[in-house]
Amino acid sequence: MDVYVTQILAELHYLIDEEGGIPSPKRAAALLGEPGVEAGCGEVAAQAGIDRRYRALLTQLAAVSPNHSRRAFRVLAELADAAARPPTTSLWIPSGDRSVSVSRALGFRDLKRQRPLVGLELSAEIVRLKDGPQFLTILSDGARGLSQQRLAQVAAVHFCRPKAASMRIASDAASSAPGEAVGVLTVALQVGAETEGTAADAKGPEAKKRKVEHVTPGGKRKVRVASLLLKYAGVSEADSYARRKPPASRSQADAEKELLQVLEALNQDPKPGEAKDLGLRFAAKCEKLSDCKSATNKPHADLGWVLEGQFGKDFDAVAFDLDVGGLSDIFTTTRGVQIMYRLA
Repeated sequence: MDVYVTQILAELHYLIDEEGGIPSPKRAAALLGEPGVEAGCGEVAAQAGIDRRYRALLTQLAAVSPNHSRRAFRVLAELADAAARPPTTSLWIPSGDRSVSVSRALGFRDLKRQRPLVGLELSAEIVRLKDGPQFLTILSDGARGLSQQRLAQVAAVHFCRPKAASMRIASDAASSAPGEAVGVLTVALQVGAETEGTAADAKGPEAKKRKVEHVTPGGKRKVRVASLLLKYAGVSEADSYARRKPPASRSQADAEKELLQVLEALNQDPKPGEAKDLGLRFAAKCEKLSDCKSATNKPHADLGWVLEGQFGKDFDAVAFDLDVGGLSDIFTTTRGVQIMYRLA
């Protein structure tokens, strides 16, 4: 149409290309070029700058070249958005760092050069741990409402059961910050030489027993355990040890939450009328809740002597690592979700 409009289009496209598709507030405000238009000026002032300097010319351009006019208005919309935003500290990773980059994004920022989004540089901090059992947990910001005292209480109850601990922390954090995403990573460690002590929160005479290796004449290990099994919708029905079918409405998450409540109830002091022995109380829970036939075995609701490999590697990894008189963490096998008590 004329040299002046051509120059305007060149300035707009050059700025966007030079800024990598994401114009800075300062450069955007400078190009809008009207008094009162500066970084953080707000949407009204930014739009006023567009109206005074560009709208009439680009509207006339639409009659000659609609595509150029539409593209120019899209650029101006980006500039107005950038100029209107209040100034903030830049969160971009400094140039030279390794980072995840994108070459495509939504809307106008589609065809421009890559921008670093997430830093991948290693940030490490060394923490020296004392000898003995240690409980480490990493929390997302959604768990900021939990006090250190509450975390210590969870650690005292579930210090050797990281999954149960993570579930309890996540549940408490979700209650304190509704609507926020919560992430929890928990690790239980034994630092240094393991000392003689109580086994996995067991109480009574059996608590002082440690892991005992029972080996058959054929060289296979064996263990005597009781298992509280909860099946859920979708789990395989090919289970010769199944006591009953799972409720159609029970999900895996529902089953895990129920087992968490069982673990925490068993960790508390016995109620009036309950047996003091942890093994007998576990058997009572099995008889009431378990979907495994072993729940009907008297008096301990146990599976008897189980040979290594009999119920699969996932089962063995828990059973043969458990102390005598100890309660396991929540774990999942092809049969369902389980917790376990080791008798011998």
